[in-house]
Amino acid sequence: MILAIVLFAIALMLDGLISNYVPFMFHNLSYFTPLLTLMTLFFAYFLLREKPKMYFLLAIIFGFLYDLSYTNLLIWNSLLFFVLALLIQQFFPKLPLQIFSVLSCLIILILLYEFFNVLLLIIFQLFPITFIDYFYKVTHSMLLNLLYGSSLYCLLYRKIHRSKSTLN
Repeated sequence: MILAIVLFAIALMLDGLISNYVPFMFHNLSYFTPLLTLMTLFFAYFLLREKPKMYFLLAIIFGFLYDLSYTNLLIWNSLLFFVLALLIQQFFPKLPLQIFSVLSCLIILILLYEFFNVLLLIIFQLFPITFIDYFYKVTHSMLLNLLYGSSLYCLLYRKIHRSKSTLN
């Protein structure tokens, strides 16, 4: 549990650091949108698989901290992280924990997260954005986030596979 909290805290700080020090912009969109906290949400499931209540609580807390730090849409990321945590719990454990399937899952998470954010922006007209901008943002943030996801996979490989084998 402590490892999951530390990973969330590091990811939250790295999100801010990368956002501040890699501010390459195209119109109003960043070339590199770090979603490292979201990537950590995926791996935290495998660390907290035996404690689902703690996993969902951490998803809500770090979603709220993400809101406070980066989006100014209070409660939105708490709700979104919770919903994504539910999806992770329901669908992703059935897949093999190999690098290709993990990266595929992370791509799906990024697509879903960004889709729901764009949908919110369009519905409430908070910011003029189109689905072309959504596609641009997703494709340009994919490399950074998948590199972080691959790194986490390599760092946590033994821990994740050990926790999965004890449950089977």
